[in-house]
Amino acid sequence: MTETSLIIPKLRLAAQELGGALWRNNSGAFQNPAGRFVRFGLGNDSAGQSERWKSADLIGVTPCVAGYAVGVFWAVEAKREDWIWRGTKRETAQAAFLQNVKQLGGAAGFARNMSDLVGILLAWEQHAGVRLSLPPHVRS
Repeated sequence: MTETSLIIPKLRLAAQELGGALWRNNSGAFQNPAGRFVRFGLGNDSAGQSERWKSADLIGVTPCVAGYAVGVFWAVEAKREDWIWRGTKRETAQAAFLQNVKQLGGAAGFARNMSDLVGILLAWEQHAGVRLSLPPHVRS
């Protein structure tokens, strides 16, 4: 079990505590018994595309926009607690997906812990100019 796989359940639980939901988005490829190559995961259409654009580990919906029964698409790339950006090919491809989500109005980012999840949501609020229905302790 990798360190990232240990953080994913914690991030999913934290998302619930914040009033949203995040679901695991596994991606990869395998050859089935008939010899056919099968790809799975959001946007994993080809090896070439996957090198440039990798969908996030977690996909979901933010807490509702305050006053409305509407959430926002939420994408989170889970990272180990000690992770720092190095600009690897993989990180750059992950960042391309997250940036695409943001450009289309969603909330997205890299997260190592609850604080990073909150940061993603607060950044989305600032960009969108509206507030999410977050628990009171988040804003204090």
